[in-house]
Amino acid sequence: MRSAVILAGGNSTRFGSDKALHKLNDKIMIRHVAEKLSKITDKIVTVSKDEAQGEIIMTKVPEIDEITYDPIKDYGPVAGIFAGLQTIDHGKTVIVGCDMPYLNTEVIKHLYQEAEEYDASVVKTIDGHIEFLPTVIKANPGQKATKKALREADRRILNVLERIKVNYIDLDIIKQIDPDLKTFKDINQIEDIEKPMC
Repeated sequence: MRSAVILAGGNSTRFGSDKALHKLNDKIMIRHVAEKLSKITDKIVTVSKDEAQGEIIMTKVPEIDEITYDPIKDYGPVAGIFAGLQTIDHGKTVIVGCDMPYLNTEVIKHLYQEAEEYDASVVKTIDGHIEFLPTVIKANPGQKATKKALREADRRILNVLERIKVNYIDLDIIKQIDPDLKTFKDINQIEDIEKPMC
C-alpha cells in the first residue's frame, strides 16, 4: 500500500495567512498537492492544525481521504508525522508539506521504490544536507520512531531518521528525474509562488 501524509498544521508565520488554504489558480494550495498525490497513492491523509481548517480542507479537497490533527499544538513536524502515520495500517507513506504544489510524482514514485529494503528513503546532497520533505517512510518503524521522539521531547526530524534504517538518495539521481528540483520547493512567502502553476 502506498499512502501520503500532507502536513498542514504549521502557523504560516512568514506567509502571513494559512498556506494550505491560499488560492492558486482557483484551487487552494493543498489541493494542488493532493491532486498530484492521488495519481500515485491509495490513501491520502492530512494533518490539520484544528477542526476549522480540517473542515475547509475536507470540503474543498475531495482527493483527501482522512483528516487528523496535531496531537501537540505548535510542536512541529515530528508531531504531525506521528499523527499522520497513526492512520496508516501498513505499507509505505510519503510525507509532504501542504506548501509543495510543484512536486514531481516521478520523484515520489522513485522514493517509494528506494524504500523497498529500508524503513525510509530520503534525499541527501553531496555535502550531507538532507531534504526532509518529501520523505518516504514505512508505517510501523515510522510510528515507533516518532512515538519515541515525542516521549523524549525531541522535535528534530533528523533524530527520527537516526532511529530507523534509511536509504539516502543522492540528489544528482533526483536531478535526472526533476532537473529543476521543483519537488523540494516549498512556499514560505507569497513571492515564492510561480505562475503559471506547473
